[in-house]
Amino acid sequence: TAYEIRNCDWSSDVCSSDLFAASLQRLVVESTPTTLPRVEAIGTLVAASDVVDGAQRWRFAQPELLSLHTELGQLAHEIEFHRQHVDAIKALGTARVQAQQALVDRQRRLVESGADTARDLALSEAELLERKLTADRTLYEAQSELRVVERRRLAVVQQFEQAGLSPDLLAAGGQLVVAEIPEVHAAQVACGQACRLRFFAEPGREYAGTLLRVMPTLAVAQHTVRVVVALRTPDPALRAGM
Repeated sequence: TAYEIRNCDWSSDVCSSDLFAASLQRLVVESTPTTLPRVEAIGTLVAASDVVDGAQRWRFAQPELLSLHTELGQLAHEIEFHRQHVDAIKALGTARVQAQQALVDRQRRLVESGADTARDLALSEAELLERKLTADRTLYEAQSELRVVERRRLAVVQQFEQAGLSPDLLAAGGQLVVAEIPEVHAAQVACGQACRLRFFAEPGREYAGTLLRVMPTLAVAQHTVRVVVALRTPDPALRAGM
């Protein structure tokens, strides 16, 4: 953009006739786009992952997060076991009922032909009914055990979120920062927004990040909303707790 600046002598009461013939000084001003953050907040690097012996390992800023993460791993194995147990019990019950049903059908044909007695047929039908009831009861008990473990996992997930982090965000690995956004600015943040992060341990350096999650709970005492930001390029120099 070009701007024109005119030079003239304003010392007299009336401008001289040379006002319109004054020399022109041309200045070229280059515009540079700048962006200002919508919201500024203070946060902590709460979780960082690395790979040890081919396995992903997480480091947390808070000991309770480590305990909850370990418990979630154990519950995941329990849930998988109980699901397989339910499928096995269902298959076993179905096989036992089908075998007894085939026996009842065979004895019914024998009774009709006079080769077997009605008493034996009645006993087989009673056995069929008992197997159906046993299969239903055993399946219900196995499903109840599975639901108990799933409820335990849901409770641990809620505790994880109350601590400031969602466990499903750990699947991709990386480094996660939890920041506190003032309640009055909560409507200005959304998932997918770009973030710039600075750490006291790395003065003068900025890190690019992406807002992954706006937590559903509000800190009543501080009137803040927690958000989770993932660093786009993890830095091994950054440690959990910074």
